Amino acid sequence: MPVSVFYEQLIKQGEIQEHEVSYATINRLLKKHSMAGRNHISFHSEKERKRFAYDKVNVLWQADLSHGPYISINGKMKKTFLIAYIDDCSRLVPYAQFFTSEKFDGLREVTREALIRRGKPSIIYADNGKIYRSETLQHACAQLGITLAHTQPYNPKAKGYV
Repeated sequence: MPVSVFYEQLIKQGEIQEHEVSYATINRLLKKHSMAGRNHISFHSEKERKRFAYDKVNVLWQADLSHGPYISINGKMKKTFLIAYIDDCSRLVPYAQFFTSEKFDGLREVTREALIRRGKPSIIYADNGKIYRSETLQHACAQLGITLAHTQPYNPKAKGYV
């Protein structure tokens, strides 16, 4: 429900007087108590989230791809992408590298280097990006005895270390 409609209903029902309480005050109070966002009221509270972390190194690695800076290559500006793993327990980065594309070749290289440098995790936890859903990664993880787990779709708060 738009905050403006809610404000008008409060006035109409006699709960507040227009000259005593402004729209901005109602909007600010609703936002302060996490009941409004983008000028709409939400009567549904967000699902409670609890932190989790494994107590041993190499149990779970989170994988992620982040957008990096633009760099000049042969006089042309190219976007970069950081592909990284981070250990859930120690927060150590087994390996991370910037690439100029977000294709599977970069993930293959980062995965190989991370495994060589830090050993094998029990679980790799990734979002639903195309490179993390590839059959090649699923097959490689299965061959190595690594569980490949994915976040729920459209749930960016389920991750967030990288």
